[in-house]
Amino acid sequence: MASNRSVVLVAVCAMLGGILSLAGCKFFTSGKSPKIKWQFSTDDRIVSTPALAADGTVYVTSIRLLYALTPDGQMKWRYFPGQEIRTSPVVGPDGSIYVMDVLCALHALNPDGTKRWIVEVGSFFPQPPQPASTCVWPSTPAFSREGLLLIGTGAGFAFALDPTTGATKKQIAPISAAGSPEVSHMQSADSPKISDGDLAVEGGGALQLFNAAGNVLWTVNLTRGGSTVSFRGPAIASDGRIVVSGWDDKLHAYDFQGQPQWELQGQWTGDPVIASDGTIYVGNTEGVVALRENGTQLWKVPVTRAGSLTLADDGTIYVPGQELGRDKDGRFMFNLRALDKKGVSKWTLGVDGQIEGGAAIAPDGTIYFGTNLTINPGPKPYLGILYALAEKNGGLMRAGWPKSFGSTTNDGRAPSGP
Repeated sequence: MASNRSVVLVAVCAMLGGILSLAGCKFFTSGKSPKIKWQFSTDDRIVSTPALAADGTVYVTSIRLLYALTPDGQMKWRYFPGQEIRTSPVVGPDGSIYVMDVLCALHALNPDGTKRWIVEVGSFFPQPPQPASTCVWPSTPAFSREGLLLIGTGAGFAFALDPTTGATKKQIAPISAAGSPEVSHMQSADSPKISDGDLAVEGGGALQLFNAAGNVLWTVNLTRGGSTVSFRGPAIASDGRIVVSGWDDKLHAYDFQGQPQWELQGQWTGDPVIASDGTIYVGNTEGVVALRENGTQLWKVPVTRAGSLTLADDGTIYVPGQELGRDKDGRFMFNLRALDKKGVSKWTLGVDGQIEGGAAIAPDGTIYFGTNLTINPGPKPYLGILYALAEKNGGLMRAGWPKSFGSTTNDGRAPSGP
């Protein structure tokens, strides 16, 4: 009953305005209840992972708009790119914001929301004599150590752009399919057979490693039943491991020479994360699994359709999930769970929609995540909600690969240590 009531009360609270004060609003919780600082209703569903700037600004994309919010949930500005957005926002070193639309245009904005530039990355609609599209399903950009923007296009190409002007510095081919170029923080000394300079891993289609010069160092393709299938987003460990799930129903580990280390069968539902001690956490249709570096299981906790995980510096694991069954009105029920590093539940918070992206964690421990309400039928005054939860967790884990897109800024790099 408490779970059913929370769905109704969330809707009532949401109709009170865009920024929601939650005093008096009840939510389904178990364990120690986290404090909900605020929620912000969006025009459309949120399928992205929020990005956090150094000044505390929270950036999140719905399918239609990029929003900039203050740490206390007040909207600073919003931006309409003219096309749908299916990628997450990225914050650059100078505070600029980058977002890709579905027609392969990269939009660069200043921190005040004004346009810096817009550049078409590749070609969605090819013109003769070009035989085919060079961009069909673009990825969230990543920043190289050199400061270039790396973008996978989903059509066999990746591009390196100057973030100041949008000019193409390098076209990298052949990248086999879409995915975010996750950039490792490794030095060349950690992997002596790899060329000097930036090393980037492209996942989402083939798995490839390429360097700052645009040279593809190796490629791994997945097959299933004689057909080629795609990888999901990779996690990169400082010891030279790449852990990535695939649509072949396996979790794979490779070294930085592209040699397979181990694989694990399962229906994986999110990108893996790697803790500072090397432990790997990943969700599947049955729960959250913790693995040693060699792929052997430490523990498994039942969670229905565990999504993309996020690791806090105190070891807390935040897990998007789903309640079993439906409420009395036939609606699916969703939640965010907090587990300790041994898999013991700390709390569960019922939320009003599916958490399709991962969570972001601010330095003060605040957790930000968005929901998609369209999964359930019926009229709605809003289609997405951005939540802000108060937690004492030490912020995002400062080593390993603690979330999708690596760091709090979604720049595709592992976070720096203290």
